[in-house]
Amino acid sequence: MRHSDVGKPDDQRAGELAYQGVEEARADVLPSDGVTSLSGAGVADDSNNPEGDSAGTSNELARLAKMIAILKSCDPQDVLQRLHDAPAIATVAIANAVTALKSLDALEVLKRTKEIINDPKLATLVLPSRRRPRRPDVVTYQVRIDLKGTKPPVWRRLELASDLFLNEVHGIIQTAFDWADAHLHHFASGSGYSSYAEDYLCPYEVEEGKVGIPQNEVRLDEVLVDIGDKLFYVYDYGDNWEHIIKLEAILPRDDSTPEAVCTAGRRPSPPEDCGGVRGYEKITAATDSTHPKNFFDVDEVNMMLAYYTE
Repeated sequence: MRHSDVGKPDDQRAGELAYQGVEEARADVLPSDGVTSLSGAGVADDSNNPEGDSAGTSNELARLAKMIAILKSCDPQDVLQRLHDAPAIATVAIANAVTALKSLDALEVLKRTKEIINDPKLATLVLPSRRRPRRPDVVTYQVRIDLKGTKPPVWRRLELASDLFLNEVHGIIQTAFDWADAHLHHFASGSGYSSYAEDYLCPYEVEEGKVGIPQNEVRLDEVLVDIGDKLFYVYDYGDNWEHIIKLEAILPRDDSTPEAVCTAGRRPSPPEDCGGVRGYEKITAATDSTHPKNFFDVDEVNMMLAYYTE
């Protein structure tokens, strides 16, 4: 332990080591393009300042903000890959950063940092949007939607108009999976719960002031552009149904084509409030496999979709 560390709380030492290690290893480990360091932001290091808790809190939040600024703009898998052959200090730094931040929401830390430090450079720290320009034409998106964690997977294949807004896609997913729209939900580009994700919010979360973009302002062709692109949809934060929406094909369409058609699928939809994937699998295991409800009926889904899109 360094002499200057004597008397410091463990979490403060961990935070300082994390930031120091990330800064020192950044050039060798993390992608250089698009990574912003706030080392020169004019935020003083007052870790030994005896003036009181307020200064210490500001300093710790500044340090967290700097770490987040570096890490949030990087793809996690890319970071892990680069760490494989990286210096040991980088591995220690990332581990300590995770320890320091795992119980905190990164965007909330940034928000509080801006409020406390009130630094103009921190105030402009905004991640670039994952949304891309809307298509000039309207096409048909063939997407496959899988319920994450189900084995064999519960999935539906849909053909959707590319100019649908996400609040409309929400209703279509609810219909295709026979959900009751009785819980909160959100969409995300990046990952359903990752701090790297850009969230597209339901009206309730918008009213509550959650960080994100209202889903009725975002079109499907802004978040799914190229074949293989994925969008995430989470329904019911208790049961935590994570839907992975993958763009499989881009097809021509005409005015007579319905906005939403289900063309295939597998396994019946889980019942509401059944306890998530684990509860659903227990119910399925205990259910007679010959029961009609255990079979997916594409015609029934299309009949409900036709009613929904009228």
